[in-house]
Amino acid sequence: MWFNFTRGIFQIISHYFVHVSANFEYETDLSGKIMKEGQGIGFFVQQLVTVVTYMFLNLICWSSAAADAQAGNGPSAPICWLILTMYTFGDLMGHLLICRVGQLKFPALYRNRGFWLMCFFWLTFGHDFFMFAITAAAVFSHTQYCVTMGRTACEALDISFFTIPYTKDE
Repeated sequence: MWFNFTRGIFQIISHYFVHVSANFEYETDLSGKIMKEGQGIGFFVQQLVTVVTYMFLNLICWSSAAADAQAGNGPSAPICWLILTMYTFGDLMGHLLICRVGQLKFPALYRNRGFWLMCFFWLTFGHDFFMFAITAAAVFSHTQYCVTMGRTACEALDISFFTIPYTKDE
């Protein structure tokens, strides 16, 4: 995960300096509009701060979960941390992907569900019921986002969502 985090930061930086600084423009096939790659330095800094803050929260939660496991309180905290990390990171990257593909503004850090779930996990650490509830909320939140965005994309493309058209061979 740390390797992917570091690689992601370098990709964000290289994307900004290669494409945005060179005024990389292209013409779209559908509308013929001239589009400019990237959103500027503010967008770049916002993405970078969001990813670094997420990784800092992740490190804090991991150290708390590891200390809990070493204290002999059972494996529930590290397992909840692992599941929470996977789904909140997936949610963060899903938002980033949709924003880049749709050329939308990336939501501010305080509007990121993964950020709040990681904060609540850290604040309620040691209370198994709350850790399980926050982990379940992360799973359902990310699943809801994926289904909503998948449905929206399929409606825009006028295709069925999660179904494959069947034609009987004759």
